Amino acid sequence: KKEARPIKAKIYPFYNKLPRGGKCPVAIELTVAEGWHVNANPASEDYLIPTEVKVSSGQKVRLTRVKYPEGHELSAEAGETPQVVYDGKVMIYGVLETDATELAEQAEVTVEIHYQACRDKVCERPDKLRLVGKLQIADADSGIQKINEAQFPK
Repeated sequence: KKEARPIKAKIYPFYNKLPRGGKCPVAIELTVAEGWHVNANPASEDYLIPTEVKVSSGQKVRLTRVKYPEGHELSAEAGETPQVVYDGKVMIYGVLETDATELAEQAEVTVEIHYQACRDKVCERPDKLRLVGKLQIADADSGIQKINEAQFPK
């Protein structure tokens, strides 16, 4: 049986609907399983695969202004460069921008998290986690409400 992934993700849009022609902040919460880590973005070495979030949609919705947190240094053997990693709970922030010319009432949004998970000295092959969700699109003045405020920095 396929082992459970070492990483889980949840997506928190700041508003209950995407404002047409506007911006909706989004928080992506990664939970890295105990004992595992993933590379920070930017990765500490060129050959390491950074954790990266990509968004695609059949509608005119794009992800901008992605902000990755600082990673922390993994203790290294003497003489080795410490790797900068994420583990535990990690919050990545961005903005979903919806084009003013998008007339659809709903966007199907695919969020892909590209990562390479490592445990001790062993790294798995680079992988990606894909989440697909539907978000309503509404005119900015039509009852868009803040939700998930707790997931965002004050």
